Amino acid sequence: MKNPIYVLRKIVPPFLVSAALTTTPSALADCLSEADCSRKGDFTRANKLSQERANKDEQSANLAAGIASLKVAQDAEIAAGDARMKAFDDEARRNFRPFSEADLADSRRNILIAGANDGRALRQTQLGMALLEGYEGFQVDVAKGIYWLHKAAAQGQVDAVKNLAETYIKGEYGIKPDYIYGFQLYKTLVRSRGMPGVEQAALLMDQAIDIFKRDEEIFYSQLAETALEANALGVPAAPQVIYKLTMVSSSSPTPIDSKFKATLETPSNNPYLIAASAYAITNGYFGIAKDKQRGKEMLQAEADAGHQPSIDILKIRGCFAAAKTPEDKNACEPLASPFYL
Repeated sequence: MKNPIYVLRKIVPPFLVSAALTTTPSALADCLSEADCSRKGDFTRANKLSQERANKDEQSANLAAGIASLKVAQDAEIAAGDARMKAFDDEARRNFRPFSEADLADSRRNILIAGANDGRALRQTQLGMALLEGYEGFQVDVAKGIYWLHKAAAQGQVDAVKNLAETYIKGEYGIKPDYIYGFQLYKTLVRSRGMPGVEQAALLMDQAIDIFKRDEEIFYSQLAETALEANALGVPAAPQVIYKLTMVSSSSPTPIDSKFKATLETPSNNPYLIAASAYAITNGYFGIAKDKQRGKEMLQAEADAGHQPSIDILKIRGCFAAAKTPEDKNACEPLASPFYL
């Protein structure tokens, strides 16, 4: 049977529900502020209003902290990318081998070399790819090819940024994958296309999911931050990603905790965000105060309403709680499939 309070909250705004449970209709009409309620002796209502105000203040503070933290993270990301590109350039210069006489004597190769040396971004991109692939008769030289792609990317040449991003994400040309740097380049590429913010956020989240599947440990925070940003912009798939990341999170603190906390403590009607919030409350994740009973009640209320995210959580928790042998626990594993990205 559904909790009658839960049903009431689905129909009537929460502040009216709490008032209806503690005051008379006339009190609702006459007592609308903490000071007014205290003056009229309705201390229960006054305490309710005080708690609601405190909750709103905390949510506003969490949101403001999340925005400030995001700005700091973005600035740090840009600075780290600039430093990384400079390090590559410095290393390439130290190991730079001059082009051969045969390269300079060949008209097609010389056009690329001369154009790149003149600072033309398109020629730098073409030369970089020719050196990576051995086009136009060039001998393959990965270090030199990456150098010229960096030079072009620094000027915003789209193909250079795209090729570098793919190279570092996929580990092409024998280069060790660098997912975080590659994703930063991909961000630059997406943001250069002039698309609406929601479309940009959706593309970035899809790419982040692909990288996360390659290395979950390294890329958890990156995907989490991308999904939280996408959710703030209204990307429809973002709440489900946040939910799944909550399911695989641990109790260990991470740099992204404050942003998770701000998002999950913000009131929402989305079943995935409600389930994620309930699970975080149950386990005390992301700096959220642990309250097993409250979390359990939230999950049960959502499950009673037919919302699948909470149904899935309760199903797997019930399976593991009833398991008595390792074989029983193994039998529960298939129930975790809805939590996989």
